[in-house]
Amino acid sequence: MAIVTGGTRGIGRATVDRLCADGYAVVFCGRDARVAAPPGDAVFVRCDVGIEEEVEALVYACVARFGPPTLLVNNAGVNATYDATTMSESEWDRFFAVDLKAAWLCAKHVLPHMVDAGGGAIVNVSSIHAHVTREGFFPYAAAKSGLVGLTRSLALDYGRRGVRVNCVCPGFTRTRLVEESLDLSADRRAAERPDAGRRGARQDGGSRRDRRRDRVPGLAGVDLRHRRVADGRRRADGPPRRLNGGVDARVLA
Repeated sequence: MAIVTGGTRGIGRATVDRLCADGYAVVFCGRDARVAAPPGDAVFVRCDVGIEEEVEALVYACVARFGPPTLLVNNAGVNATYDATTMSESEWDRFFAVDLKAAWLCAKHVLPHMVDAGGGAIVNVSSIHAHVTREGFFPYAAAKSGLVGLTRSLALDYGRRGVRVNCVCPGFTRTRLVEESLDLSADRRAAERPDAGRRGARQDGGSRRDRRRDRVPGLAGVDLRHRRVADGRRRADGPPRRLNGGVDARVLA
């Protein structure tokens, strides 16, 4: 069974839909009081993943209803653009609570169940901004870079205990979060340039060949099927997978 944070819209909701279609029992969460009708047997739990007590309740609800999770997708995130000299400490803490601390909290409370059950998989959803960024994306790029480092550490520490940990770094994907980010920044015209790389839809799962292999939408290149988690071919991955249509290649060229 799977837990998906930030699963009420965008990449998170597309991931929930696909996992349900692939036969997973899914618990997904968000801070919204109202969500669209969940697909299949998916269960919604209202949760602020930046608060440890709420994360504990989320994982407890998952285990009580479906048993120990075999998959965690840390997708929750928020937008924020600040000047480094004017951002307050409380604003910093609120932002990083969701965009970085939440991934650690969820892993902290899920990992013991995965280890006891013999293994599992964690996927952290970072961003292209962990690798290349532009002006006006502070502190978003810092948080997403931290998520890549968190992934590497967890992969090394828990790979030998049967838990694969990976990170994906999507580029511009047509979700409300990205639209809000572009509205807050000066980069909308840059994102709309013909040479800005292919912008993904939230349902994108890579090539047709990838989709035939049951890749999760928005997480192309990271196979989350339970049989891969359970068949003994477990390894500590860690390196981030970039899914951005070549944007970083053009920026670095």
